[in-house]
Amino acid sequence: MNQYIKDKKIEMIVAIDKFTPLQNEMVKVVFEDGSEEVMPKLRFELIVTEEISTPSEVKKVLESRVAALIFGTLHEYGAKLGEFNGISDAVVSLINNGFRRAEEIVFGHEYTDIPLIEVNDILLKQYAKEYDDGTTPLGGGVDPEN
Repeated sequence: MNQYIKDKKIEMIVAIDKFTPLQNEMVKVVFEDGSEEVMPKLRFELIVTEEISTPSEVKKVLESRVAALIFGTLHEYGAKLGEFNGISDAVVSLINNGFRRAEEIVFGHEYTDIPLIEVNDILLKQYAKEYDDGTTPLGGGVDPEN
């Protein structure tokens, strides 16, 4: 059975010794054209298909699942309707700040194509010296105050 991510046929999937900040597995996907992509296994399982799909189909599936998880998290913390805009703004700010800082470190890289896990890795490598005891804030080196 063939497997695809968007219009790229998968040659093989390799487990790698790398994990997300919440310790979920990462995989390397090797495509038939020789290109490779490293991604969380959760993402892979969500977007892999048995037939060619479009980027918009993959985006819709990913957005739907992640939105449902975020919505569930809001429930878990008892977020109130009046608090949502502030929480949403804070999430967008953390993401934008992380991308901005990572882009400064890796100048010239098309920032919209950098996965969050790579942003996290870049920031951890750059700022790890600030945490002498080996700890980092959940999600990595992004400082929510900056």
